[in-house]
Amino acid sequence: MHRHLVRTTLALAALIALLVVPATALAERPTLNPYSNGPFVFDLCGIPTSLTLVGTERNHPGGVQNQTGINTYTNLLTGVSVTGTNHSTLREISVTENAQGGLSFTYVIHGLLLQLRDGHRVLLVDAGRLVATDAFDADGNFLGHTVLETPGPSHDDEDRFCAAYVAATA
Repeated sequence: MHRHLVRTTLALAALIALLVVPATALAERPTLNPYSNGPFVFDLCGIPTSLTLVGTERNHPGGVQNQTGINTYTNLLTGVSVTGTNHSTLREISVTENAQGGLSFTYVIHGLLLQLRDGHRVLLVDAGRLVATDAFDADGNFLGHTVLETPGPSHDDEDRFCAAYVAATA
C-alpha cells in the first residue's frame, strides 16, 4: 500500500513544476520560479498528514527543470513535523490526453529525490533516477501516480520512509 508514497509526494512537487514548463519552454533564457503550494491533506503511512511544498524551479528551454525544495510533512494527530529536501533535475518526456479528458505527464527526475530530516538528524536519503507518469482529470484533479522505472540506487525504501516518518512524528 505504501509502495510508492515517497514518489507520490515527490510527484506532487514534480507536477507543479510540469505545469509551469510549457509556458516557459518558449523562452530563450532560463526562468526562475519560486513556489509555495499546499497544504495537501492525505493519509501517509496510515497517518493523517498535511504536506506543504516550498521551493524554486529553474525552467530551461526544451522542458528541462532544476528543482530545489523543502516539503514539510505534519502528522495531524500529534502536530509534529519533519522536512524533506530535494535537489533534482526533471525532464518532461511526454504530455498526453487521457481517457478522463485530462492530461498525463510522463517525466524523468534524477538527483537527490528526498532527504528526510527531523530537524536534528537525517532520517532517510533517496537519490537516483525515477521515471513516472502523473494523471489528472479534465478539472485538474489528481488521478494517480505510476512509477514506470526506478533504476536508481536507493529506491524501494517506502517501508523505511514510513518507519522513519512514524517514529519521528509520534
